[in-house]
Amino acid sequence: DVGVPARLDQKVQGREERRRRNGMLNNNPTSKRSTLKDLCPEDKTRVRQLVQGLARVGTEKEVMAEQLAEERRKFQEFLAQLKTEHEAVVEEKKLLKKELQNSLY
Repeated sequence: DVGVPARLDQKVQGREERRRRNGMLNNNPTSKRSTLKDLCPEDKTRVRQLVQGLARVGTEKEVMAEQLAEERRKFQEFLAQLKTEHEAVVEEKKLLKKELQNSLY
């Protein structure tokens, strides 16, 4: 029985041999250009998974950007409300201080 590392090594060597036959490992700039059709089934599957993952990440990014914008808007509203309440408390403090001073004299 061939061990897992040996099978993996054979698989990689087979993939490299297919690429070499298709001219994909040739560094000669005059060799033919490779296309998706030239890829072995495992590589095509990997490319498909990568493209799907990229699409998913792009969609997630858009959703997260929308959520961030909504949270930012809510926070700005909350902050404005706190400022208004703070101003009211400061004004009430001034009035109470005046009333106290007037009552002491």
